[in-house]
Amino acid sequence: MLGKLAVLVASAALVVAGAPAGSADGRPTMFMAALDGGIAVVSTETGRVDRWLVAEQPGGKAKDPALSPDGRTVWFSRSDGSCAAHLASIPLSGGKEETLPGSGEAGPEGTPLPRPGLPHIAYSRTGCKEPDAALIVGDLDGLQGRGQSGLVPLAWSRDGTLLLATAAGGDEARLLEVSEDGAIVRNQRFDPVDQTAGCRLRVVGFSPDDNNGYLALRRCGVGESTRATLVLLDQRGAYRKSVVRLPRGEDFVDRPAFDSTGHSLLFSSAPAPPEGSAAARDPEMSLWLWRDGETRVLARQSGYRHPSWLP
Repeated sequence: MLGKLAVLVASAALVVAGAPAGSADGRPTMFMAALDGGIAVVSTETGRVDRWLVAEQPGGKAKDPALSPDGRTVWFSRSDGSCAAHLASIPLSGGKEETLPGSGEAGPEGTPLPRPGLPHIAYSRTGCKEPDAALIVGDLDGLQGRGQSGLVPLAWSRDGTLLLATAAGGDEARLLEVSEDGAIVRNQRFDPVDQTAGCRLRVVGFSPDDNNGYLALRRCGVGESTRATLVLLDQRGAYRKSVVRLPRGEDFVDRPAFDSTGHSLLFSSAPAPPEGSAAARDPEMSLWLWRDGETRVLARQSGYRHPSWLP
């Protein structure tokens, strides 16, 4: 069982200057996550809900929370029933939930990612009769949006010029260059090749430090012998260092979430399902806190999804 397995952590810790405002000793003490159809603020000391930002509404769960770059606004997807969802926001300090104008009218929308430095938001849009995803970069007034079919957004670069995305099936990463007016001006495949035989890389984000590299999941081996490791890559996609390595038979669930300094990391893991079977069930998932090379469990049988650090 997951609770009896130890998480192995690489000895090399990230060393990055700086600390987010409002943190204790340079380490954030709160994060937010989707839970039970709502979005909660959770303590890293106890792993328990400190307060709720939004709750589930009749026929309308909230999911995919993301914090704006200025740390003031939480964006999320609000379900409107069967095959319908729109984007909404709420101040982190609390207040009225606001719907992005026009959101959801062309199909269910999710995975909102506000853009650093500019009033844009990237998100995914799907259809009911035609479920293929489309990545949209729109303005915060809901007046204009430009898209790319078959993609789902993963992360913005720190300066907001690059957008990392994945194919809807999750089997291919794409690196998009986005102009100041929100147009996608370059779209290239980005699937680095692992130089170690039997190992595979899947890019899931940008590096949390000043290397301007990437964050990737590395899997080595096949079947029950597969080992999953969270690694950092350089700007060319070459292996740089390992952060967290899981025991055999375990795999990462959801996106990993570094804080702005690279010293604190939230990640979820669960028993890896047999090849060809469905994904691991939520009750088997655990949420972990990694800090400078040391790991401890925050919640077993965790329902926390899509965690993000708060300032």
